[in-house]
Amino acid sequence: MTKDAAQRRSWTFYEAVRLVALGRHILRDKSAVESTQRLNGALESGDGDNFGSELEIPLKKAIGILERNLPDVGFQPERGLFVQLEEVLKGEADPHQQREIKSIANSLRNYFREADPDKPWSNNGKIKLDFSSDKSSAFLTLLPPRGVGNMPTINSVSEGLNNSRVTYGIDEHVIDRGLSTVREERDIVWRALVARGKPAVAQPPRRVRYSTEVIDKALLRKDVGTVESRLTPMWGPVQEGQEIGSLMEPEPGVPGTDVCGEPVEPAEGIAIDPGDDIICSDDGVLTAKASGYVITDGSRIDIVPLYVMEQPAPGSVEDFAFSGTVLVRGDLQGPGKIECDDLIVVGNCEQVKILSRNDVFITGGIVGHHKTEIDSDGGIYCSFVSEARLSALGEIVVTNAIMNSEVFSGDIIRVTSEKGMIAGGSLHSLREVVVATVGSEFGMLTEIVVGKDFLASSRLQEISGKIEAHEENLRRIEW
Repeated sequence: MTKDAAQRRSWTFYEAVRLVALGRHILRDKSAVESTQRLNGALESGDGDNFGSELEIPLKKAIGILERNLPDVGFQPERGLFVQLEEVLKGEADPHQQREIKSIANSLRNYFREADPDKPWSNNGKIKLDFSSDKSSAFLTLLPPRGVGNMPTINSVSEGLNNSRVTYGIDEHVIDRGLSTVREERDIVWRALVARGKPAVAQPPRRVRYSTEVIDKALLRKDVGTVESRLTPMWGPVQEGQEIGSLMEPEPGVPGTDVCGEPVEPAEGIAIDPGDDIICSDDGVLTAKASGYVITDGSRIDIVPLYVMEQPAPGSVEDFAFSGTVLVRGDLQGPGKIECDDLIVVGNCEQVKILSRNDVFITGGIVGHHKTEIDSDGGIYCSFVSEARLSALGEIVVTNAIMNSEVFSGDIIRVTSEKGMIAGGSLHSLREVVVATVGSEFGMLTEIVVGKDFLASSRLQEISGKIEAHEENLRRIEW
């Protein structure tokens, strides 16, 4: 679980709760990842050679230690490299690692303590600037002098910035603190962010002025509870040749500025992506090539068939397959099976198997009695889950609670209510799990696994089985 997610949701653990975190990357926040990337940037690109191999080797080792041991707080360049190595040393319990850290720190300190008599011009403190690939950031490295050489000064740093043509977004505080660290502590300031450009703001996505009603999946995802009001009363389908809307004029982006004061052009906005059943004319008019309902998902626009079930009787959906969107008005009660693209249920779902090639929206809850299975190639959105098995390549978003269920997500699992909870069962999420409370006072075992992709292998096996079946059918046709 990421730090941001932890700040948004407080966790409550009981004795019966077991949390398994797999993959070191899930324990880092964004700033920590950026700081360790910044640590490695110069040496991995070969810039360390500018300081000589005698210094480069222990520097690489020191940076590797800091990367491994400061994933949560991140490396802070202006504080100095030595002081943070000492902090790592204090928290290290392994004697072998302690000796390694001390050896690297001593090698670096001895390098700066002893001047090079054969190269007196190289004993002065050093200043180095390097840039991100797009020059949106500039990084300052300061080395103390060897022996009694001259210290870096504000004038030498200013001269270095001028020579590198860094004129925009300079952080004077970083320079002052870095120079103080070098002068007073004789420490190393390694790639401190000294200048930051102004990022360009990309063009907003192209918008469409629709002349017909549409089913907007982005709005349904935002609040599954609004599905019924958005789809009531249900309108009729568009017909072939009917105009469904027109593209609005694109809004301009905002140029940015890099650290050298050069303009940065904004990226183009996301283009509208009409499906095969829509024609877009040169002047931006959208026309239907087939009858159906207009469904939007971000920049994507499709016309798809829609099948409506009105108050289906329990057990009436035995083995239903439809190539399009299925809208169920009322509770969907099994036993039975549905296979479709998008599934929208205005009600509850109970004891039924669902296979969706896109998203599943259920305004009520999923009640399984361990007989409900939902497999989605998109996301799953509902009010609550009880005694069911859910599997989604995308996110799984539940409003209130997940109880005694087996849940797999190739993205994230979120319970959005402030009093939301997960109790009992097993949850597996590739990225993170966000919820207010985990566990139960009644002692139900609750297992949460984060950072491992459980779906990839099972889906590959499923796809391989379908390929074999199709190949067998082709062989029969050829015979």
